[in-house]
Amino acid sequence: MTHVAGLDAHRFFVQRMRRVRPAHPRGYGAHGNAHVSISPFLLPWRVPVYGSLVSCREDLAQPHGGCRRSAHGGLQYFRNCVTGLCLGSLSDPGKCCFPDLQWRESVHCHHRRRIAFQGATGLVRNRGVRAGDAGPCAPQHFVKGGERFSRTISSIIRGSVADSGFDLATETQSHRGIPGMSLLTAFFRVYANFLESRELAMDADQRRSACIGVYRRFLLPVLLAGVAIAHAGDPLAREVTVYRDEYGVPHIVGDTVEATFFGYGYAQAEDHLERMMLQYRDAQGRRAEVLGFEALGQGYLQFIPYEYRWDGDYLQRLLRTLKGVVERKHEIDREVYPILDAFARGINAFIGEHRAQVPGWVDKVTAEDIEALERSHYFRFYSIHDALSKLGDRPYTFPDLGSNHFAIAPEKSANGRIIHVEHTHMPWANRFQNYEAHLITPGQLNAGGISWFGSPFFLDGFNDRITWSATYNTPNIADIYEEKLNPERPLQYAYEGGWREIRVEYETFKVKGPKGLESLTLPLYYTHHGPVVKVDRNRNRAYSAKLPNFEGVNYSTNLYGLMTARNLDDFRAVLRKQLMPRWNLLYSDARNIYWVHNGTVAGRSEKLDWRKPVPGWLKEAEWGPILPFEVHPQVLNPASGFLQNCNTPHWLVTRNSGLKPTDPAPYYLQSPPGPESGEGALNTRGERLFQVLGQSEKKFGLEEIKQLAVDTYVLPADVIVPLLVQAAEPMAAAEDARLREAIRLLKAWDRRSTTESVAYTYVHFWGRAYQELFSNARFARFVSQERRRIDLSSHEEQQDAIAALKQALARIEKHFGTTQVPWGKVNVAIRGGTFPMDGDSLFGVLHPDYGPDQESGQIYCNNGWGHLMVVMEGEPKEIWSLLPYGQSEDPASPHYNDQVRLHSQGQMKRFWFTPREILAHTESAWGDRERIKKLLPRP
Repeated sequence: MTHVAGLDAHRFFVQRMRRVRPAHPRGYGAHGNAHVSISPFLLPWRVPVYGSLVSCREDLAQPHGGCRRSAHGGLQYFRNCVTGLCLGSLSDPGKCCFPDLQWRESVHCHHRRRIAFQGATGLVRNRGVRAGDAGPCAPQHFVKGGERFSRTISSIIRGSVADSGFDLATETQSHRGIPGMSLLTAFFRVYANFLESRELAMDADQRRSACIGVYRRFLLPVLLAGVAIAHAGDPLAREVTVYRDEYGVPHIVGDTVEATFFGYGYAQAEDHLERMMLQYRDAQGRRAEVLGFEALGQGYLQFIPYEYRWDGDYLQRLLRTLKGVVERKHEIDREVYPILDAFARGINAFIGEHRAQVPGWVDKVTAEDIEALERSHYFRFYSIHDALSKLGDRPYTFPDLGSNHFAIAPEKSANGRIIHVEHTHMPWANRFQNYEAHLITPGQLNAGGISWFGSPFFLDGFNDRITWSATYNTPNIADIYEEKLNPERPLQYAYEGGWREIRVEYETFKVKGPKGLESLTLPLYYTHHGPVVKVDRNRNRAYSAKLPNFEGVNYSTNLYGLMTARNLDDFRAVLRKQLMPRWNLLYSDARNIYWVHNGTVAGRSEKLDWRKPVPGWLKEAEWGPILPFEVHPQVLNPASGFLQNCNTPHWLVTRNSGLKPTDPAPYYLQSPPGPESGEGALNTRGERLFQVLGQSEKKFGLEEIKQLAVDTYVLPADVIVPLLVQAAEPMAAAEDARLREAIRLLKAWDRRSTTESVAYTYVHFWGRAYQELFSNARFARFVSQERRRIDLSSHEEQQDAIAALKQALARIEKHFGTTQVPWGKVNVAIRGGTFPMDGDSLFGVLHPDYGPDQESGQIYCNNGWGHLMVVMEGEPKEIWSLLPYGQSEDPASPHYNDQVRLHSQGQMKRFWFTPREILAHTESAWGDRERIKKLLPRP
């Protein structure tokens, strides 16, 4: 064990990190194993709440994926190998990017492997669990493997080897004699050797493609169909059926609530096991065991620039995310704990069945792990970043979050039925990625909606009686306390004229290195206010974060309560428990629409400025009781006939809401209302909904509401286009043809950012050029209601506008060779293909699709709306929805990008809700296929 302290520790880790970041593709570089124990309060202080997020999947912004050759190559290599993105010569492992790593086959979703297997061999029928079977879809003769298995491999690729006299089956089995070599590795090596031995006119890329093609199309379904079910003995497996519809959405029918959630855990694991397992490791503070030092959160040792770093194992341990649950698990709601346990058992069942195919770092999951993930969401998404944003020395940034939701009352609906729209805005590939499902337990549960990966509960959803959705809001729920440290004894801090002891806990982290796992012990510090997130030794100051419900559990209880609520009284009763720290929540049923600005906000002294760190040594700065639910701003059945929130102020949820900016207290919001508190305080999304829904006599049909949900109208263009036309028209005759054509198209433009629109391409590039030529502040006028005060006749405004347009046209032509470029050629999604996308975020349209700019001039969308749901209440309930990327994270699955196609075309899919609809649209079923028929109405 190596003990390092003080500045020596700092130098030790700096040197270590320099070795950790070589250019060599095989990893960190050579350095010895060490267990490092760091003494408290001797380091240059920076608590690692800024550790980086390292993805284990190909970047959506990368059109061809590609090998990152990073220190995290093991996990990336696994992903790239199974997607065919980063492979050396299959017959020469030494040519691979990471030759020291094992081949692994990916885990396909259940319905995919069954269909593929049937198509390839015709040997498997769609069967449920039966006595004597090794598993729900595995015939006995395949489970045995061996000679018959090899004969099957030989037969399915005989088209390429039958005439050669080459016995693939025998060769494969002989290679399996090599210690540690899997059947899949043996097959690849033998088949690659065969291709080379035949001296075929193939280069390395062609040989690789041939192997991957055979693997994907033929071998993998056989491999997976032959896996024995290790957990078939779990009684819950025989009490549930998972029906997959034509878009891969699981409709899970269980005899008990526990069986239903068992099936849900199994279904999620089928579609994104690795992602959810990284989620659990994240909540445990154990990602560094898989991803290496960067996942630890080196902001603690000042190795990484202070930038967008809001993640890391140290932060999770500091927040006691898992430890807090384990210590107080006896307090978890008695109704919810069995659900958490059942969900974990479903995941473990899938892992057990596919142990040979999943990464070796995947562990079994417990109920405590599931609750810890919800606790992690609670702290990191709901409160810790609110506190960190109040540290005044450097800005703390958090991902842009936004969402839309709105509902119309019967009097605004053409058919008299309430319509509710949810439109979440989330990145397409991070821990808050959505997954859609439908859970049914007869007489107890019938709910559909979206969960974040690894969570069993819906944040947005519906059941047979109600619908609810959430948008992000900003109540003042967390604070930073400035603590005075004792210069003589730095583990003491001042409080009310005396000194208190800082509590120190030690955590040992295991970190992946080139020679295995290394151990590192670090201290965690706490005052009575909460965890210490920063120390300034020069000023003898520490800063601790105060978070609501920091010592509590039951973070899942509110979410499950929403799923089972039957009416408005039930819904409000759930929220009164104050276990959900934020969210604007919109509710609807057959007769009511209701909205509440929810938040776990403590009473505070109005003498202090809570927007910045408050003096921790004063008793006056302590929190009072949590404000009662009844004081939160809320509206029921407004006279206007509509409710909306697009991350807009609570008092602008509808026209004449009756709410005030200062409700219910001056410190209630993170930032106090500005001078503009009328409708001028709306953002462009809220302004657009007010413009459309606020038409007093207008009644809306379902199709109109569906179109409004994906509306691409560019509201700022109502000012930008007239300004450009007035500025450019007098000089257009003397300018080149590009400018004349641009003005012509802008004048005829319908102001929508559709994939066909050339005019919007001009406007988008104009906006970017305007930001670069002038400033973000000047550009911001156009995306706020301040644009109404812009003087279109001003010579200065016109000159600035035309200068930006000229630069925009030059840039478009440089990138695309012409200025006649439809927006759908610029704004694209890359997911198993290239798909044109409408919408944009630059001007705040209701339907944003956006992502990073590329050198080619294109935009690769990896952000925007994360889920869309339109629900028409009443009987029968009608639901339309779309997950913009697809249900599965397996690129070989048909449900990897099927919904991207719909998304690109501006379409939605039906969410099948009744038993008859589910049966009519079932693509595959795991378990007893007849189970749902018991729910059909009797003739």
